[in-house]
Amino acid sequence: MANNGKAPTEKKRFFSSFKYAARGMRLAFLKGRNIRIFVIIAVIALLAGYFLKISTIEWLFLIFTIGVTFGSELFNTALEVLGDKITLKKDAQIAVVKDIAAAAVLTLSVMSVAVGLVIFLPRIIQLFQ
Repeated sequence: MANNGKAPTEKKRFFSSFKYAARGMRLAFLKGRNIRIFVIIAVIALLAGYFLKISTIEWLFLIFTIGVTFGSELFNTALEVLGDKITLKKDAQIAVVKDIAAAAVLTLSVMSVAVGLVIFLPRIIQLFQ
């Protein structure tokens, strides 16, 4: 069936989704200070993995924890923006949503630190022995 110009094709919608995601990423960096901090920490962890020659399975854990933590921070930032859009006044229910989202990010950040310690601490100790 030919496209009559009224509805976007599947291919166009598919590629548009990447455009929207890239725009969302850019906006998240502009809106979310914690995202910028997280990216710096992630780059340091990735460089440490490279220089300390971590194993393939350690790379998988490192990349997974970075991705999950980054994704949770993106959701948290989206909820913060949405909550602020709904009202700038103090709202108890919005505060609960924001706090729970922040708790999710904290939980995953602690998990990421634990994974990082398991991967990097033995190698760092070995460097100083």
